[in-house]
This record gives sequence, structure tokens and C-alpha cells, in this order.
Amino acid sequence: MSQLRGTDARAAAEGDFDRVSPHRVGHYLASMHLLQPPAVKDMARQINRAIFPGRGSASQMDAVDFLSRTEGNVVYLDPPYPGTTTYEREYRALDILLEGRELPPSRFSSHTEALEELFHAASHIPVWLMSLNNAVLTLDQLLDLVRCHRPEVKAAQVPYRHLRSIASEVKNESNREYVILSTQ
Repeated sequence: MSQLRGTDARAAAEGDFDRVSPHRVGHYLASMHLLQPPAVKDMARQINRAIFPGRGSASQMDAVDFLSRTEGNVVYLDPPYPGTTTYEREYRALDILLEGRELPPSRFSSHTEALEELFHAASHIPVWLMSLNNAVLTLDQLLDLVRCHRPEVKAAQVPYRHLRSIASEVKNESNREYVILSTQ
């Protein structure tokens, strides 16, 4: 329901549920409480429980450039998934509002070759944890890519479902998230 280009979101926010798609109205009604202050504070408390002690930083650098310049023991790689709707398309309105410009799609959204760049840039980091979906690559294909850089690789496939308004039952039956752990 975070797709900002949908007209349903505005109608739901204004309480005009007659204009909301019948496939989505239930989701909006069930999630209205999530934007209330107590729910947001509870979510913040849950997120803060996952914070590790130490020093942290944020950056808007290209991921490949960032990894090439960064030292660390563990990296979590969660690139945009090839073959899916791009962040830049979904969040175009926010980019224009907040940055004053439309951003081009990430190279990770377009093709799997960008994964090679990412792996090469992270080669000095001992442990990789990665997630990617199965829209373009099979698990074996992804493992082959990772094994070109890492001898030790473990993987899991996790089924996941999109909302009915976004994906068909047939598509949801085949959706998989790959989780990869690899070490030097």
C-alpha cells in the first residue's frame, strides 16, 4: 500500500472509501491504526531493540563506491531486485518533492550484472549476508554468482506473498526471497 502513485492512498487518507478499490479497502481499514502515534512509538521501540552498540553512519553514496571505501566485518546486501518495479518509479513523487528531481532507475533494478560489481566491491569484507528475490535468478544461478567470490555459501528460500491487489495467487505461489550467507 506504499505505492504513492496509487489514487487509492489519497482517497483512503481522506476517508473516502467509496473511491478505494474493493481489493484494497480492507487493507486500508485494517492498517489505519499503524499511523497513529502509539503505533509509531511502538514500532520505534521494536526497531531500537535491533540496534547494536558502537559507531554508525549514513551515506548517500553509490553502494559500489561505498563498499570499496568501507572497512567492516559483516555487510548486509539488499540491492534493488532485478525484474521488479523500481523504487524510482514507485517513489517518483517523493523524489520530486524532496530532491526536486526525478531519479533514473538503479542499475541493480535493470540487470544482474550489477551484482558482480557489488560482490567485487565487498570482496574485502569477511562475511556477507544477502537477500534477493527470484524474479530473474533461480537460487542456483545466484549461488553460482556468489561462489565466484566466496568458497563458503549457505542459502535459504523463504516463500512470501504480496497483497492480493498487487499479485495473483499464481504469482504468490512462486514468490521466493533468497537469503544468502557467505564467508571467505
